[in-house]
Amino acid sequence: MIVHKTYLLRSLLCMIICAITVHAMQKDLQILLTPKAWKPKNIEKLSEYLSNPALYTQLKELRDENGNTILHMAAQYVDRQMIQSIIDNIGNKDIAWINIKNNNGQTALVTALFSKNAFKDGAIEILLERGADPHSIDTFGNSVLSYAAADGTPNIIELMVKKYKVDVNSSNKFSRSASPLISAILEHKRDNVKKLLELQADPNSMWRSKSALYIALEEIKPYTNEGIDLACALLQHGANPDLELTGQFHKTAREYWQRFKLEDQLEKCIPVNVGTEIELEYKLITLSQDLHALTATLGVK
Repeated sequence: MIVHKTYLLRSLLCMIICAITVHAMQKDLQILLTPKAWKPKNIEKLSEYLSNPALYTQLKELRDENGNTILHMAAQYVDRQMIQSIIDNIGNKDIAWINIKNNNGQTALVTALFSKNAFKDGAIEILLERGADPHSIDTFGNSVLSYAAADGTPNIIELMVKKYKVDVNSSNKFSRSASPLISAILEHKRDNVKKLLELQADPNSMWRSKSALYIALEEIKPYTNEGIDLACALLQHGANPDLELTGQFHKTAREYWQRFKLEDQLEKCIPVNVGTEIELEYKLITLSQDLHALTATLGVK
């Protein structure tokens, strides 16, 4: 009888300890959804959790208040190798899990693009290799390529367009969302702008009734003219400076640059073989106006 009671007490004690341990572990697992857990000094402890098969199911189901999974977190903070381990082991190579969206409709591929660490390109590459959808659109109507244009590198942009067949000119779901080319212009990502143009991005794409060229002109810094190279790159790839815009103070990009006396720097950016008809038409109009003014001065009817 005494032995039986002792056994019951031990069993009860074991159950209590196990419950406390599970509760503590669940609390610890939730910490994995905070940036602090992914700092270099915590990686060793983090690896213990991530390499424990008994925790895989719980880890796969973890979500924070914003709907992020541990893959959303890992994509921002760790290297290619650890992300691959998480996808292959915890995610069991589940493509649906890889493409789970958070409350903003963003997948782990997008959060990887937000990353500032040195492993960024490798993280994005392994996500794509394991089935991350490069054609995904978030709640705000932004495409993955728009985020890549704003926060990624030329290599990632080229990878998405060439290998994963993302349309470099794909329009976004809502008009308030900028195209990849305009996203790069707004973020002053010169190399990304040039890469997108090289990949045949439309130099005359529009956003909020403004052309890409008009937006590039607005982004030029006064006095220093920093950023004028973006406008020049657009012109070199066929941007139309005489495209009429509605609802703008200046009807065309050319009017804009003339007002701010930028014609000397920008006129020479227009290639002879690009927009020849537009340039000829503009010059004929100018010549006609000059001729009309001259005849009026001379009193010729």
